[in-house]
Amino acid sequence: MNKSDFVKVFASKTDLSIKDATTVFDTALDLITEIMKKGEKLQLSNFGIFEGRRREAYTAKSFGNEQPVTVAACIMPSFKPAKALKDTLNS
Repeated sequence: MNKSDFVKVFASKTDLSIKDATTVFDTALDLITEIMKKGEKLQLSNFGIFEGRRREAYTAKSFGNEQPVTVAACIMPSFKPAKALKDTLNS
């Protein structure tokens, strides 16, 4: 399922127009992204935790010539599913 398919189903289940459903969906994703970018957690009951985890810079070896390469610090997205979600998927 892609975004447009998801938005169509979402619109039909919420009695929103596709345009309004797209706006709601995009806004929700933007808010989740902002929270993660700040390094904060978003905990959704029975679904899971979205988090942006800061990774410090480190030195690695290049694959081709094994020369040292510095990997810049970054924020890595993380999602930890809730037990309720895992149980629902596996029932």
